[in-house]
Formats: sequence, C-alpha cells, structure tokens
Amino acid sequence: MCPAVLVATAVVAATTSDQFPTPTEFLLTPGEPSEEVHGFDLAGQLEEGPPPPVNGLTIRLAGKPMTRTNTELIQVRWTIRYTGPRPPIYIKRPDISRGFGEREAELMFFAVGKSGDAYGLGYRNLPDIFVVVPPLYRKEAFVFVPAGGSASGTFYIAVATLRDDLIRSKPDEFDRNRPPKLYAKLYLKSFDRGELDELDAWTGRVSSDIVPIPLTKW
Repeated sequence: MCPAVLVATAVVAATTSDQFPTPTEFLLTPGEPSEEVHGFDLAGQLEEGPPPPVNGLTIRLAGKPMTRTNTELIQVRWTIRYTGPRPPIYIKRPDISRGFGEREAELMFFAVGKSGDAYGLGYRNLPDIFVVVPPLYRKEAFVFVPAGGSASGTFYIAVATLRDDLIRSKPDEFDRNRPPKLYAKLYLKSFDRGELDELDAWTGRVSSDIVPIPLTKW
C-alpha cells in the first residue's frame, strides 16, 4: 500500500487554528498502514461510549472533512485532559509521522461497507528500520498538560489515501464514487518517562472515544 499523507501539529490550548500547513510541511508516514482492513464490532464500540480515564488521563477526538490547497482532507483533532493526583504532567506526544523505536500511537478509521459490516484500518508511527538502539528522546517529543487545562493537536490525512487503501483491501465493500459511513479512534501507549529531562512523564495505555467523520465525498 502507498504511504499515507499526514501532518501532525500540537499545542497546549483548548483550540487551534484550522490553517493548514504549507505543502512543504507534509510528513509522509513510512511504509504501509498498520494492518490490512479487518472486521470490527462498530456497534459494540458505539454502545460502550467514551472510555473512562486511565490513571487520570483521557483523550477525546473531533473529526471533519476539509479542503486545503486543493486537497481533500480529513482533520482529526485530539485533546488530552488530566484529572489525576499530580497535575501538571508531561506525556509522549501522539504522533503517527515519526520513526519512533516502537509503535506508540495509532489513528484508526472504521468504515461501514456495502454489506453493513464495519472494517478498521489504522495508521501508526513505524520504527526506523536502521535504528538498532532507540534514540534518546528529548523534551520536544512530549506534550505538557497544565493543571486544570488540556493539550491538543491535529492530524490530517488525505481522503484519497484512505479511500484507495480501503478499496484496495476490500474492493467488494467500498465504492470509489460513494463514501462510506466513517469513524475515527486514537490509541496511545507511552512508557517513556522522559528521564533525560527529569520529566516524570505519564505512562500507560489509553484510547480515545470513537467519533463520526461526516464524509460526503471522496
């Protein structure tokens, strides 16, 4: 499968501008999507609702289609909040564009096919195949969540990338001229405490809620 065109940005705030980065800021996810398209219990996920906090931390998503520089995109915005006993905190930044030593973040899309079955396809950071010893991450690889506040950032993926990957894997389920019902969910695992900068960062596994993407064309 072809690489996905993705851009990742992050800020410590409740909102950010929708201004899309210039084309030179595009980041290409190396390799293929993380998995072949596979079946998924979408109804069960939607019925469960948003996951509870994990060690005081939650991630919430918001997604929408948009057009920037003549490119149809899906914008997925994440917001991290922390209500645990030791705010403020640092946490490894959700990032699906850099070659970290292990797969730490995965942005999953769930699409409903012609049969009514739902299929999931994820994009995640891939480790750098030439790195034997994991790089020593510095403070820039973490995001700061202030006491009583939040940290947020945005992923962008080209609609054509997602469309082509879905059709390539399940040609009988998806139609090039008819976009499916689409949802997104973010998975994050972080076991790096940022010892080099004495961050004592949050560690654990957490996932976001699953949110609809109102895609009307692709």
